[in-house]
Amino acid sequence: IMDSEMRLAFAYAKKARDAKNKNNTKDFELYKQKAVEKIKSGDSDPNNTKLSENLSWMLPLALNRKAMTLELLQYLGENTEDPDYYFEQALNLSKIQNINVQPFIIFHYSTFLMKTGGNTQNITSLLQQIVQYKDTSDVTAFKEFTKNAYKNNEVINIQDLDALAKIYPP
Repeated sequence: IMDSEMRLAFAYAKKARDAKNKNNTKDFELYKQKAVEKIKSGDSDPNNTKLSENLSWMLPLALNRKAMTLELLQYLGENTEDPDYYFEQALNLSKIQNINVQPFIIFHYSTFLMKTGGNTQNITSLLQQIVQYKDTSDVTAFKEFTKNAYKNNEVINIQDLDALAKIYPP
């Protein structure tokens, strides 16, 4: 349930952003409130998800999605919990569980840090971890991007990260 609720929360937050961009105050407030409600609903389930053998692998993804939603809600002016905490939790749990979602979490966490003025060395260190993963269809684009960026001594910027988001949308 937690993963589903966080997916819905993120979808509502994106709808709120779109409504705000269209100056539709009524829909903006409605979708923002629905996103907050879905986060609360998902927060009531983490222990059940964690304890279920069939669902525990979803917890890092759900925490990552929660962090992404909190980040978007903050951008929209909502006072929320710290997304950084949930990105860290998602990344740490994915490493403990040894599931192959770390590149996606690293990508979203790095994007968040870039947007919030995070330390460039920390961001680079995170992104370099992607290069160390085996070649799978899930991480090939991440690996190639980071290899080329570091090989050419390029600075990784938001435009580059946004280009990756278009390849692997959240």
